[in-house]
Order: sequence, then structure tokens, then C-alpha cells
Amino acid sequence: MSGQNINEILSDIREERKIRQNLSLLREILREKSKSGTKEKGAGSQAYKNQIREEWKERDWLSFFENEDAKVRKNAANLAGDLLLPEADEDWSGRIGGILWRAYLKEKTLFVRSIYLKALALTDCSPYMGEMEKRLDQLREKQWSPEELAHIRAERQALEAILHRKDIRESSLHWRGIASEREILLECQPYISDLLKKRVDGILKDPRASRIVPRGLRVRVAENNYEQVLACRTYRDFLFYLPLRKGAVIDRKGAAEAICRSKLLPILDEIYARNERDKRQEKVGTGKASYRFRVSWMKPVRKEKKRAEEEQEGSDASWIRLLAAQIEEKSNHRLINVPGNYQLEILLAAKRDGTYRVYLKPSLYQDQRFAYRLHAEPTSMAPYKAAQMTELLAPYLRKDRQVIDPLAGVGSLLIERAYTLGILPLGRQEADFYALDTYGKAVAEGRENAAAAGLRVQYINRSFFDFRHDYSFDEILTEAPQMEAGQRKERERFYRAFFDQAVGILAGDGRIMLLTDQGDLVRKQIRLHDRLRLEREIDMGERRRIYVILRR
Repeated sequence: MSGQNINEILSDIREERKIRQNLSLLREILREKSKSGTKEKGAGSQAYKNQIREEWKERDWLSFFENEDAKVRKNAANLAGDLLLPEADEDWSGRIGGILWRAYLKEKTLFVRSIYLKALALTDCSPYMGEMEKRLDQLREKQWSPEELAHIRAERQALEAILHRKDIRESSLHWRGIASEREILLECQPYISDLLKKRVDGILKDPRASRIVPRGLRVRVAENNYEQVLACRTYRDFLFYLPLRKGAVIDRKGAAEAICRSKLLPILDEIYARNERDKRQEKVGTGKASYRFRVSWMKPVRKEKKRAEEEQEGSDASWIRLLAAQIEEKSNHRLINVPGNYQLEILLAAKRDGTYRVYLKPSLYQDQRFAYRLHAEPTSMAPYKAAQMTELLAPYLRKDRQVIDPLAGVGSLLIERAYTLGILPLGRQEADFYALDTYGKAVAEGRENAAAAGLRVQYINRSFFDFRHDYSFDEILTEAPQMEAGQRKERERFYRAFFDQAVGILAGDGRIMLLTDQGDLVRKQIRLHDRLRLEREIDMGERRRIYVILRR
């Protein structure tokens, strides 16, 4: 491809030689150049894009869109979309948008229509919104043959994506809450599910209202207690179980029918609210809100993994697309498949018998558990993981202990420790918290996170191995950094230096609580340091364990 000369290709197109192939070739060259940009991403293709934009006038585009070969029209529309990315000149964008719109209105070949719309979506479509809404209603109301249906669905989805992109800016649809008894799933790992159940049972005062399942904790909640349950800090996400009609099953043949005849829409009408002015959220003629959704696979749990992986091979992606289109149609378009701007995620989990369990993820629910986390780095521990770690360590934590995280990053562990002990949200802090890190940006971010949480933490931009302090610490609480598999010597040096320093700053009967996947190196260092004794190992999944180590 690199041997192709763009000027020769443009010349061939002007001479009307192999137009379809050359338009496709231009797209490939732009993709290649975009990947090979050296100074910044896309720099390699920008000059070519500018050249094409300047060289081709309106008459050139019209000649493509009026060509009798539908694939020429399709390739030209795709190329126009490429030229609109990432951002084209506003004047050029407006002109090409008008040309695309007029071509779309004239287009008779079904498979080309959605391509025009995808390119149009990159322009200002506000002048065409009214006509687009009318066209969408026509597509929904007319009966289409099986041969036409796939192309009509693609066109319909492209129109919905444009119209509902506008809704994102204008919509007043928001989370209202749970108003009746519902079953939810608190997603969590097996190592924390017992402790999560204990905490939930304490809230609900009824151990029968929750039970441990492979994906976490299944909980029956109601209007008067769901907020307390969702405030628990050790689960990853919460999902609704989808109640099906009696005798209904979700399989490949009847999934859309079963989902649309379930309690899905009543749940959405309950948990989401809108203002009367929000017109596009209402299905025309029903007085009821419509909801944007997408369908996704759930990551399989271990015992279901093999079966799920088999189910998700081959034609799986096409089946998901088909299912989403069928759900939209069978719901009378109250459920609208717009994968990029959705308010609901329908999640499918493969079961051993070949059927599926369905969960609902309400995308408009705003999780406020970790609102203090204003900043994070790519290597930062997820806050729910930090909460899990401190919950597992609760028997070893004390409010009056002087504690240090020597590899603190943005500080989630110290903040979650305070929540576990009840120091937060009340802010009754009895001892000093110290946080060290060599990365200055993380230190600054950690200070802001701690301030947002209401926790007093002394952040210091310094290596743990150079740190000196006037008094000893009662706890060292931290997560070891991940190191490459081939860095055995570096890992050895790190753990040796870490434990040498830890012994030096720990008070008598102080503890190290270290999360790592390098158990062999930890145990080796404990053997080499006669003042240390391993009290306990606590599983945290993915070959990682917390090592609770006492200084004697």
C-alpha cells in the first residue's frame, strides 16, 4: 500500500477510471497514514485529507453520489465520513453535510442509506432533524420483507443515533429510584461475598432476603432500604434481575419475545423519571417514555466459562445485533437500540443448559460511593477493591493507630480504611495518616481526593526507601506494584529493600498489610527478617493475597 501514489489515484478518479476501487484505495491509504503518524496521532493522514477536501469540489461529490453503481455511492459516502474525522473545517463540514443529505433523500438502494447517515452524523444535522424524525416514523410503521429488513434496521439505527445524540443534550430523563420490591445483584468476587452478605443482612434484618450466588450477592430490596444496600462499598456494580413471565425462558429462538413480555418496561418506568417537556423520550401515541438500550454479553464466571465461550463464538456478534433489533421492534419502539448513547444495558449470561439469564444495568444510576475520587491514575487500585481489602483486614485495623501507605498513589486505600473503621463519613480521626509516593502528580491528586473525603492525610512526594520519621508507625498498609514477569532480580531487590525499611519504621507489635501476587518473595523476606512473623494470608483473587505480617 505504501507504494501507491495518492496523486495518481486522484488523477484516475478524475478520469473516471476504476472509481469504486480507487475510492476504496483512498480510504485504505488514509487508515495507513493515520497509524503511521509520527508527531501526533493522525498526523500522517491529515495532509492527504486536506488535499482531498481542497481538490474535490461539490460537482465531484455529486458525480459520485449520482453514479449508477451503488457501491461507488457507498464508497464515496464512507470516504466523506473519513474526511470528517476527527474534525473537519466547519465550512467544509456544512457543505458536505448538505450534499450528503440531498443524496440520502434521493437514494433508492437500501444498503447505501445507512452509510450516508453515518457520515451525516459527523456534521451539524440540526437543519434536517424534523425530516429525520418523519423518516424514522415511516421506517417503523411500514412492513418490510425479510430481504429488506436488515438494511432497514441499519438505516433506522443510524437515524436513531443522530436523533438521540440530540436527546442526550436535552433529555431530562434521570434516575428516580426503586419504588417496589425488586431483586438485584451486587456483583462481587467469592472472597468478599460472605462479608458483603453479613453487612447487607445487618441492614435488612432478614438473612433470607439475600443469598450468595456465583456472580455475587442476590438481594431482595424495597423502597425503604435499597439506598442503604447500595451504599455498601465492597461490590463492583449493581444489576437488576429481569423477572420473566411464568414458564418463559431466554433462548436464541424466543429471546426478544420473552424479554419484551417480561417486567422490563415496568421496571424502567419505575426507576426513571422525566419532565413533561422531554418530548423525544415519549413514544408517539402512547404517552409513555421510550428508552435507549444496548445488548451485551456478561463476562462468564469460572464454572460457566467454557460453555459461555463456546456460545460466544462464530455468529454471536450478529445474533446480538439481530436480538437488539428484534427487541426494538417487539417493544413497539419503546426500547430503542442506540449502542453508543444508551440508558439501559441488557446483559446476557450463558447458562449450562444453553439458555440465558438476563440482567439489567441502569446506566443513569449515579454511584456516589466513591465521589471523593476526583482523580485516578491508570495504575490506581479500583476503589471498590480498596474497600474490599480494608473490609477483609477489619479485624486488624484500629482507629488510634498511626498508619502509612508507602506506595499510596492517589490514596484510595487510606480513605477506604477510614470508611471501614467508621472514621468517615463522620470525620472523627484519632491518629495520623501518612501517604508516600515518588510520582508528584499522584501525590497532588491524592491530596485533593483526601480533602474531598474529609480525611486528614500527610502526603509526601518521596521514596519509601529514603523516608525518615521521628516516631514509629503501627500499620503499613499498601499494595505492591506490578512488575514484568522477566524482572526477577528487580523484584528480589524491591522486596528486600521494602522489608528492610518496613522493619525500621514499624513499632513493636506493628503490622505490615501487603497486597501482592509475589507470595514466594514475601515469605522469603519474612524468613530473612527474624523480627517478622506471618500471621495470615487472605485471598483476593487473581493469584493475589494480602499478607498480614506482625513485627515482634
